[in-house]
Amino acid sequence: MIQKLWQRTNDSFDQNFGAAWLRNFRLLHIKLPNGASGFWLILISVLSFTFGCRQNEQPAPSNATPQRAFEPNQLFSLQSDSVITAKQAAGSSAIRGRVLFKGQAPTPKPISMHQDPACAVEREEQIYSEDVVLNADNTLTNVFVYIKEGLAQQHYAAPAEPKVLDQHHCRYLPRVFGIQVGQTLKILNSDPTFHNVHASAQKNKAFNLGMSKVEKVKTRTFDQTEVMIPLRCNVHPWMSAYAGVIDHPFYSVTDSTGSFKLQAMPAGEYVVAAWHEVFGSIEQKIKLADNETKTVDFIFTRR
Repeated sequence: MIQKLWQRTNDSFDQNFGAAWLRNFRLLHIKLPNGASGFWLILISVLSFTFGCRQNEQPAPSNATPQRAFEPNQLFSLQSDSVITAKQAAGSSAIRGRVLFKGQAPTPKPISMHQDPACAVEREEQIYSEDVVLNADNTLTNVFVYIKEGLAQQHYAAPAEPKVLDQHHCRYLPRVFGIQVGQTLKILNSDPTFHNVHASAQKNKAFNLGMSKVEKVKTRTFDQTEVMIPLRCNVHPWMSAYAGVIDHPFYSVTDSTGSFKLQAMPAGEYVVAAWHEVFGSIEQKIKLADNETKTVDFIFTRR
């Protein structure tokens, strides 16, 4: 009976109770004395759920030095930008630039992974949240830049190559990424622990996938444009990612230098949008001629 319950809850379970129950159920793989009744199993599970939750993010000390959870080459080890195929190339123009920040940056929050030993063992140094990754030159990493308007009704087929989202060191990689409507999202679990991927989509079909340490790959697709779709792991509440689902290949995610590039574009007049998970969205109107490369910077501000 327990095996059937596990299978039924593995792919889809309630955000507030199911993930925590599964986490504690997984921790209950202990040997009970012979003849122990199911009552004790249930009691242990309830007690674990009640007292096992803890706060994972606390304000950083004022003298703390912000640190990255990953080096830049690790942050972008998976492709978050668009890869435009020969069939998708629509022109010879491009838009490039940087995304900058002006104002008082939020204090980075240290993350505690000790609720799951499999996560804590991966990192010895203090790591911080990545909701705002501000570089030394005041550029921003993880900003989703895309063409919001101006492409008319032209159809761009989804790439055959899947977009990969990995769960590695108990983080999502990449944190921010673009994906085309109809393109396969390939979800990996590279950790020796249980994760779930909870996509809180509004226009697309939401999903909540459980992935044990032996379930290494699952796939999903999105059939409508939606910017952005939050993804969370209910088991490890510091894990977050965001998917920008659009119907064309002209998007980019700023790298560790705050840079982006939209290329192989047709000439035209466009609305270009830049989205950040904390600072929101800003837009600019751009006019491109044939064979023109235009440089445009976006500046987010916070008082």
